[in-house]
Amino acid sequence: SYKLQDRVRDGYFPELAAVAEGGPYTEIAKPTDERVNYAVGNYGNLLTISEQTIRNDDLGAVARFPGRLARAGRKTLKRFITAYFLNNPNYQADAVAWFHAAHANLGATALSQDALIAAEIALFTQTEKDSGEQLGLTLDWIMVPIQLKALAIQINQTNTAGANGFYQRFGANNERIIVNEMLTDDNDWCYGTMPINAPFLEIGFLDGLEQPQIFLANNPVVGTQFTNDQLQYKVKHVFGGAIIDFRGVGKQVVAG
Repeated sequence: SYKLQDRVRDGYFPELAAVAEGGPYTEIAKPTDERVNYAVGNYGNLLTISEQTIRNDDLGAVARFPGRLARAGRKTLKRFITAYFLNNPNYQADAVAWFHAAHANLGATALSQDALIAAEIALFTQTEKDSGEQLGLTLDWIMVPIQLKALAIQINQTNTAGANGFYQRFGANNERIIVNEMLTDDNDWCYGTMPINAPFLEIGFLDGLEQPQIFLANNPVVGTQFTNDQLQYKVKHVFGGAIIDFRGVGKQVVAG
């Protein structure tokens, strides 16, 4: 297995204390830190194709296999990331579920303009570790199942009499409305700030390779090409991840 990757999230100092004329400076409270770790995992498969299959492939299906293998790799990564939002695992640093009332990022309100206002307030009022100061995070994206796509776009694009505070908030072309086909509940939705404002989920790739790798073994004097008249494709994708904070993201688990 690959070695663990450690991530440390430092806390913040409180505001500075007033110093009276001629008075002493007092010691400031030291921040603490939170640690999480993860290891990357290796995902992949072989695809073996006989010479007869290749020669009989009048429709060119074999030539399309590499692209389909790469697609399978990308879907594997998407499933890995989406599982965090679906399964709500614990945040390692405090052993509390990622979305939880104690983290002020879990609710049960159906998608609407009022629900977005509440989500925006929840993000804005999240506080720094140790200092307790509000972070002032912005609501920048929402992730919805296909059943909520039309409603999400309607909220984003409707501005009757200038009454919609979320008019094109998620992009003029709805680009920050993430419609995820892997979400399993028709009513649940997630929201968050841009990761640059407050990173919340880290995905790491071996050697920085973010796309699946496709290898072809077709040397006629080596391997199955030599022994069995077969060539082999290998698809490989090495990645891992971990929740690194809860403050920049939220979820609404809606009954029904």
